[in-house]
Amino acid sequence: GGWVTLDDITLQLRPHNPCTDETEMLPSLESLKSATMAPANYILDNGYLRSTSSGVRHCRTRNLEDFDERFLAEWGSVVTGVEIDADWIWISSYGGSYLPKKLRGLPILLKEVEADFVVDNSQLQTSTRGMKHRRSRLWDDLHPTDHSIWGTIVRGVDSGDGWVRISASGLFLPTHIKGVPVVVPNTSFNSSTAPCEIGSNHKFLLDNSRLKAMTKGMRHRNNKNLNDFHDTAHSLWGDSVIGLVL
Repeated sequence: GGWVTLDDITLQLRPHNPCTDETEMLPSLESLKSATMAPANYILDNGYLRSTSSGVRHCRTRNLEDFDERFLAEWGSVVTGVEIDADWIWISSYGGSYLPKKLRGLPILLKEVEADFVVDNSQLQTSTRGMKHRRSRLWDDLHPTDHSIWGTIVRGVDSGDGWVRISASGLFLPTHIKGVPVVVPNTSFNSSTAPCEIGSNHKFLLDNSRLKAMTKGMRHRNNKNLNDFHDTAHSLWGDSVIGLVL
């Protein structure tokens, strides 16, 4: 019926086109077997190439000149594909097509890797409760409602251009404000659940991601009694503190 299934990937067989090499119309079984079989997300990145075009045309074969005028992958968009070799990914949509990983020797497809990030107010020290999400990589393109409170943890992808795309919503957060980091990898801080050596100093984050308190932060205590509040000392959610593990 014009289709062949290889494990979890379904390929569409195309009619022979005398203008192209029919062996290039679809990835060979050998290339698929040697490829990373699980599809991955890639972002079309124009940060290195600095092209004035709107994006990159899909190719029918692994030949840059054999592009398809109908299908354009726009800069900043995300595509899902299988890495065939060091130079190309294969995309099952549009009946099967290719995109190059580089143009003019410069990378244009960056593989997305999800990670946890902290919305961090420890250096900016602003008095706001958090930061609004953006609908795009534009500073003023604010989402009307979605936001993250300082100290919360979001899962997303650092696109390497000053923005993190949030996996759950597809919205964006800036990694810096006025040159100050505000969205940082969660590995920058010690987790309270991680084993720490007693009597040693560590850097900790005031994390509101699970508690989701409506307060701006937490008051310090005079001793190890939750009800013995200090009169003035406090830390905001998202602040980092260095302390001795008792």
